[in-house]
Amino acid sequence: MGFLSSLLGFVGFGVGISVGLVIGYYLFIYFQPNDVK
Repeated sequence: MGFLSSLLGFVGFGVGISVGLVIGYYLFIYFQPNDVK
């Protein structure tokens, strides 16, 4: 059970970091003052 718990925690951490990076990247592009097509 400890192995499964740590595995789920690691996967959840990786997914959270990935989602956070993607959201941060899109927000950074969206709020850029210059219009880049």
